[in-house]
Amino acid sequence: MRILRLRLQDGFLLPSPVLAKTLRRAPVEVSGAQADLRIGHAKGGKVTAFVSEDPTDDDEEALDARERMARLIFAPRILAQVVKCVAQFGVADHLATGPCHPADLAAVIGLDASAAGRLLRYCTTVGLVRRDKDGRYHGTELLATLRSDDPYRLRSFAMAQNGPGQWAVLSRLDEALRTGAPQAAEALGCELYEYYGRPDVADEAAAYRQGLLGRSVDVQDAVVDFVDTRGLASVLDVGGSAGSMVMALMLANPDLRGAVLDLPDAAPAAEAQARRLGVSERFEFIAGNFFEEVPGSDLFLLKNVLGNWDDDRCVAILENSRRKALPESRWVIVENAVDESSPKRWAVDVDIVTLVAVGGRVRSVDDYRRLLTRAGLRFVRSASATAGYQLIEAVLR
Repeated sequence: MRILRLRLQDGFLLPSPVLAKTLRRAPVEVSGAQADLRIGHAKGGKVTAFVSEDPTDDDEEALDARERMARLIFAPRILAQVVKCVAQFGVADHLATGPCHPADLAAVIGLDASAAGRLLRYCTTVGLVRRDKDGRYHGTELLATLRSDDPYRLRSFAMAQNGPGQWAVLSRLDEALRTGAPQAAEALGCELYEYYGRPDVADEAAAYRQGLLGRSVDVQDAVVDFVDTRGLASVLDVGGSAGSMVMALMLANPDLRGAVLDLPDAAPAAEAQARRLGVSERFEFIAGNFFEEVPGSDLFLLKNVLGNWDDDRCVAILENSRRKALPESRWVIVENAVDESSPKRWAVDVDIVTLVAVGGRVRSVDDYRRLLTRAGLRFVRSASATAGYQLIEAVLR
């Protein structure tokens, strides 16, 4: 018995029993894997749908366990590298100007024409592009998220996360699982953050930092709402890279001075960001290492910092910040958090990456309470934010 599934143009997927009576009344001509089906309604309207003959094309539930496992083994690595290449070659930017044939796109972006056609054909299966009856390819809403002018910077994120450095480290996950130790030094010859400071990987490092900037967009408004900066003179973004988070607070409070403490190679991106946002006169980049010394401030902001380190190093960072703190200083921690009773996919993805890359972990809010106590700080409150983040406020004990 053949199983049919209908995919309506607006994206809904319907199993054949739902429209069985309609199918019996409507003529269906199947050509290859898909057919154009027009179904007449009482009022004379028409809906265009596509019929799939092969349940393995769209219906994962129709596959047996071995076939599902085979796809789980084979497909993700290909998808990741395809998305990286689509980002790298600027496919989204070019298709934003209009549809084109593979050969035309290949000529513009410097690809082999046949290979470009195969790339675009693959992209139709994951919703990045669609092909019209004339053989031209159109970008989709999903592809548009990889445009170079998108504020979430997913183009940079795709290139960095699927770049040579990250893949080399992730390939040693087995050793990380055996030892519990990070594997960047073994994979790259140096720690991950040192790797991104090397001049020979400058483009990869720039994509990495731009990707981090983009991942801050969703949570910035939540942090601004969470933190009351009235009466504060200064905020220090500890390990803040390009400083997007501290600058969001500075834009919300024109009297606030902000600084980023990070390794020297992060300075150009941070200073450029400050100029772009018009806060250069109130901003300072402090080159340094938070394991050695943390300058004093009214507010210490730590986003995506503690999650990169083991418990002892987290305590060391917090203790260093406490040494020059004022009696009324506050700490705001912005991190992915996990609920052990109901873990979310993004949180566990990040957890595995931090395990193998830097030896960190995604923690629960209770885990952060314990770290704060060890560092001589007191947990005040927490709040959930977008993209799986938790916002945590602390003060001196």
